[in-house]
Amino acid sequence: MERRLWSVLEKRDDFRTVDDGFSVFALIAPPVWALWHGLWVTFLLLLAIGVVNLVLLPEAVGFVAGLAVRLICAFEAGQIRRLEYALRGWRERGLVEAASRDGAEELWIRGQGIRL
Repeated sequence: MERRLWSVLEKRDDFRTVDDGFSVFALIAPPVWALWHGLWVTFLLLLAIGVVNLVLLPEAVGFVAGLAVRLICAFEAGQIRRLEYALRGWRERGLVEAASRDGAEELWIRGQGIRL
């Protein structure tokens, strides 16, 4: 299985891991992806962009703009999540290389991650 880089975010005594890879889910349905991860600010921004896209842009330009938004969400999914979590007080504390979220969390708990 492919190993990926995971950021470890901490807030008080809790931590979360966020992968830094491409997100197919964010490419297919960015607003649903945002809601799935509890990214309310991102969801509202995507909704506003969608409304502007439908109302103000010609069809061909709107298609290209919509595709661009989807690609940005897919390639920058991890960064978007880290940014929104930072707005809520979560701080990036380290990095872990693992094949899965569970593996990343286990390595972090065992102290095998890179502390920032």
